Amino acid sequence: MTLTNTVPTIAIYEEFTHSPAELTDALKALVIGPHYELRRFSNSDEKSLCSLGSYDKDTAKEYNWPNRAAGAVVDNGYTKVFIENALLRYFYNPLGDAHVIQAVAPNKVRAADIVWKTANGVNRSTSLKERDVAVGDVIKIAGTDELAAPIEHITTVAGFQYEQISAVVPATATADAANAGSGGEGAAVGTTTGFTGIAITASAATFEPLPYGLVGDTYVITCTEAMTGGAIATAHFKATSASGLDDVADFQVAGSGTAKTFGRFGAKVTMTGTTNIDVGDTVSIAYARTYTEPTVTVSDDTYAGDNDLTYVIRALTADVDTGKNTFSVTTTNGSDSSGPYTVAAGDDLNVGSWGLKVSFDVVACPGSVWYLDVKAAANGACQTILLKNSMPADLANAISSVSSPGDIVGVNAAIDLAVTLYIKKTVELSADYYTQADDSITVDGGAYSTDASWSWMGELVTLPIDDGDLYVEYRALLQTFVDGRSSISDAAVVEDTLGPLCNDNPLALAVYLTCLNAHGVEVGFIGTETDDLEGYNKALTAVKDDFRCYSIAPLTQSITIQDAIKAHTLAQSGPERSRFRTAWLNSESPRNKLVSSLNSNGNTLQSTISVDGNGDYTQLAGVSGQFETDGVKAGDVVRINFTVGGGYDSYVIDRVENEDLITLMSGPSAAVSTATKIEIWHTQTKAEIASDYAAKSQYYNDRRIRHIWPGTVELSDGTPVAGYYA
Repeated sequence: MTLTNTVPTIAIYEEFTHSPAELTDALKALVIGPHYELRRFSNSDEKSLCSLGSYDKDTAKEYNWPNRAAGAVVDNGYTKVFIENALLRYFYNPLGDAHVIQAVAPNKVRAADIVWKTANGVNRSTSLKERDVAVGDVIKIAGTDELAAPIEHITTVAGFQYEQISAVVPATATADAANAGSGGEGAAVGTTTGFTGIAITASAATFEPLPYGLVGDTYVITCTEAMTGGAIATAHFKATSASGLDDVADFQVAGSGTAKTFGRFGAKVTMTGTTNIDVGDTVSIAYARTYTEPTVTVSDDTYAGDNDLTYVIRALTADVDTGKNTFSVTTTNGSDSSGPYTVAAGDDLNVGSWGLKVSFDVVACPGSVWYLDVKAAANGACQTILLKNSMPADLANAISSVSSPGDIVGVNAAIDLAVTLYIKKTVELSADYYTQADDSITVDGGAYSTDASWSWMGELVTLPIDDGDLYVEYRALLQTFVDGRSSISDAAVVEDTLGPLCNDNPLALAVYLTCLNAHGVEVGFIGTETDDLEGYNKALTAVKDDFRCYSIAPLTQSITIQDAIKAHTLAQSGPERSRFRTAWLNSESPRNKLVSSLNSNGNTLQSTISVDGNGDYTQLAGVSGQFETDGVKAGDVVRINFTVGGGYDSYVIDRVENEDLITLMSGPSAAVSTATKIEIWHTQTKAEIASDYAAKSQYYNDRRIRHIWPGTVELSDGTPVAGYYA
């Protein structure tokens, strides 16, 4: 006979009655979440713990996770690899290349046909694309086989030296268009009124107006007292000169056929006849002396001025007897002048203050002006780089014999140098260049990166990384507090116990914030072995029936894990267990919501895009799409052409035609003929966000489950974090 002993089941229920505070134990919080060891490149205290040594561009190298605690599990999704002081090679001129680069001083290298930067109206060489060589760039110089041993010298660009363009001085000065031109001696009788029976002739044999700034003049001779008794000598005349410089108020001629010299210039007139000259009779006579316009030759083209100038050379006086002129010299901008100087034809005339001289081959007419346009010596193409540190002796021996201060041109000037130029910066390597394992990380050689300054036709161009200091930023899930509940009651000791207080270390930050609000009541916590459902379930099992746990706060927005938290909370609070608990849950509350990313077969949604010939609309054809089923609608946004860096192109939907056809408001300029991954996103209104969150709250529907909002909050320093920290 078998005896069966049945043990009675005891059920304990929670009765809600008012109890004095003195008799009520504090309902203690329990924070559950991942506890990480952090190795951050950007943190000065942790940076040295991230170091992997020098980057090897030639081979892949495997490294143990630096300074990882025993048993800590690396979070592969967090890992970043940095190269500090990375040398991005953007220019390489090897030994023997067609472009010759030579040392011209211990601290200078000059390229025969490469322009290092755009300056002085000369563009950089096309091999430098859209970027000048810059001060601070790293430069590596290597010697040739002609040296005793291969030598490399690495320094930085300290500055530049420019090719010198000599001053440009024309061979002759340019005459002003108003200057007197060359001509011969002559006297021409023009229009005559009256002078009945009188012949008029003229001579310029003694005509000399040059000292007065003229080479010719025209006179109008007018009778002021009539001729009487047939005698020309009885008539009186006046002469009016066109220049106004040689007017004569009254003169008489000695007699018929006798030449009369009148005026200061020495003009001669002869009147022959006996008939009649009445008051008011006039005659016009033009006189000219022989004149050769000077040729102004630059006799000394030395010009040491710093600016381009136009000199104005002006003849002030002329001495015909001595063959000398007096000249003044100015500039059009008034910055330089010289003179007055009196010089003879053929002698040098100083022009300005900077060494120029000219000479006149003949006497010049006063008032004449000549112009001399000169260009100052200037910097030209940038073909020489100045080094911050001079080359070592063996490289410097490639140059010899000082020809002028600061410049060395030697017997070995033909020796070529290999020159490499780098942009120096800190880069984050693409994940394509490293692989992660539990105990190690392998970083590939041959990595490339970009710099915002190195582009072509507006597109960034990748550059090879030749050197740098390698660091790995990672976090590893610690196993220190995963076996059961621990507690802290003082916020001041949280960091010492759990590590940095930041969003990258959720357990530490959450326990710290909880302590700040617990008023001295101890805060329970437990770490997760893994940051997934299995890890949380193990943590829940470890605190099962622990009477010290009441408010469960999981550090996750995963619905799957939250379902497990709810199940645990309700099971522990049931009358059979009597470990009454509540749970505080938080969900994402996104502004932009993913609507469609999979096709009807459960695979990645792909599509082509066709462009209407009239450009009125663009159609997107999904492969096995389910646009209507997914609830895609007008105003939603299609994302396509995803890049490694997370970029994409966006186009707004105009209307949904059917399950696999959409019309866009606008699209790419060219059709997308190959099916390409797309995602469709919807921007939620405030009402939609509220409705979505309310639906999530209704899903939990239990008084022991507190579903809090919003999905994102900010720490006191403005850092956005998940809402569960609230």
